[in-house]
Amino acid sequence: MNDSSQREDLRYRALAEAATAAVAGVGIELAAQKGLAAAVEYIHLAAGALVLWNESGEVKVKSVEAVHDDDRRILLETEVTLLAMLRKNFQVTAAYMELAGDPARAVFTLPIETGGRQFGALIGIKLESARLHDYDDFLRALAAVLALAAAPGKAGAGVTEAEVDRKVKAERDTAIIELAVAINHEINNPLTALLGNLQLLMLKNQNLPEDIAARLKVIEESANQIREVTGRLMKAAEAPSVTYTGSMRMIDLSGRKESSDAGGKPGGKKEDDRSS
Repeated sequence: MNDSSQREDLRYRALAEAATAAVAGVGIELAAQKGLAAAVEYIHLAAGALVLWNESGEVKVKSVEAVHDDDRRILLETEVTLLAMLRKNFQVTAAYMELAGDPARAVFTLPIETGGRQFGALIGIKLESARLHDYDDFLRALAAVLALAAAPGKAGAGVTEAEVDRKVKAERDTAIIELAVAINHEINNPLTALLGNLQLLMLKNQNLPEDIAARLKVIEESANQIREVTGRLMKAAEAPSVTYTGSMRMIDLSGRKESSDAGGKPGGKKEDDRSS
């Protein structure tokens, strides 16, 4: 698995693990631990934290995941001296900021809320200049999942299991589509040049030996098959996940109702990717 695929897997895993913990009712601490740990790894945060408070503003839960103890300290100091002050004095519920200094810092705070009532915040810090806003969709989805875990079963919670499920699937679909567009671009450009030159060669040399002409025809057919596969990549978000070999899985782009395993034998079992 290449670096890009690993990062997209982390994004999906961060939401999936937090959502699974939330739905299982294991408690906000464990759900936060799982979600924050994967988020820290995915965005390369120095630290991330979930802060919850009661109606009087007293902090009741503070779950922190950090690369180093110093990162934990810096994040919590930033929460007390900056983020909490912005929420209390200026009613700022969500913000992405880049702070100059040595080192430069990028910080964010997003609301943990249900039914329009905020009772916590998802916060994080990166000890370098960074556009954390680029991860807004992912971070808001994670905040919604943690809100579900923090208030399980409450009437009017505002975040249902189905909504969390949709958010997780949307993250997966977005990652697949982004990767498909990149692959289409990187493969189709040289493939177009290959096919064009191959067809020109065949057109200008119609008296080629039969075996050479047959080989060129095989190359042309194979190139067209590659083009068809890259075209199907754009629909990969709708494709099922199947067993490839052992515990490894793959997205099935064959379009067939039955898939084959690595040995070419039929019977690859289709499953929804979220169950893997």
